[in-house]
Amino acid sequence: MFRTAVIRAALIRAALIRAGLVLGIVAAAVLLPTELPGRREPAGAAVEQQAQGSRPAVPVTESFDGLGVGFEGPQGTAAGRNPSDNSLAVGPNHIVQIVNSRMAIFTKTGKVLYGAVVTNSIFKGFGGPCESMVSGDAVVRYDQLAERWLFVLPIFRKIPERPEEPYAMCYAVSTGGDPQGPYHRYEFRRKLFPDYPRPAIWPDGYYIPTSTGDEVIQKHACVADRTRMLQGLPATEQCVIIDGVNFLNNADIDGKRLPPPARPTS
Repeated sequence: MFRTAVIRAALIRAALIRAGLVLGIVAAAVLLPTELPGRREPAGAAVEQQAQGSRPAVPVTESFDGLGVGFEGPQGTAAGRNPSDNSLAVGPNHIVQIVNSRMAIFTKTGKVLYGAVVTNSIFKGFGGPCESMVSGDAVVRYDQLAERWLFVLPIFRKIPERPEEPYAMCYAVSTGGDPQGPYHRYEFRRKLFPDYPRPAIWPDGYYIPTSTGDEVIQKHACVADRTRMLQGLPATEQCVIIDGVNFLNNADIDGKRLPPPARPTS
């Protein structure tokens, strides 16, 4: 099943073609009105569920507290702050949770294996801002196609020694299925403020849209070379700027059914 919230794919396709990119296409999700006078309802309205289903709810097999007040793990407690910017990913045997700038790793029965620690702990020994600067808005994903874990950490604070590229996006891709590592780690420099990253898994890349600031309606649509990153090889991140877009989310893959070869994320 592919989670595809569309529209403006043609705009993004054109921007990527102009930029010389050969990787997939990002899809912009926009809100479409469904009940405006004189307007036809979009096709999606015909399949929109508007009432509770008749089937019983999925039974709860486990229930336990995650990061928050009262949490205590092998590395200590979790100092909470707002906004929480929660992120959670589930693999075959583990659950990884991030709350703002703290992370923890659990078994599926709730045992805390690691945490709470600051998110940039995963970049210990890497050097540069990914290791030295604490990052909020960090996101974790489980790449079920490769059975790997992906961490994405934006660097918001300006890096004074490089005014032309004062920001960065940090990636960590596990070398196997254990979220405790080890990891292939990358820093990609950014000229624009990388707010609110929302990574998506696609066969030809890791797609990361970000907002460029609070005072502008603009998105930075980027794709990192997933194939090389999974192998720990030198990799690149390609980006384009899309103006006039407030919210932008990439199509993502649920399960392991692949899209047709070279199918864009639209």
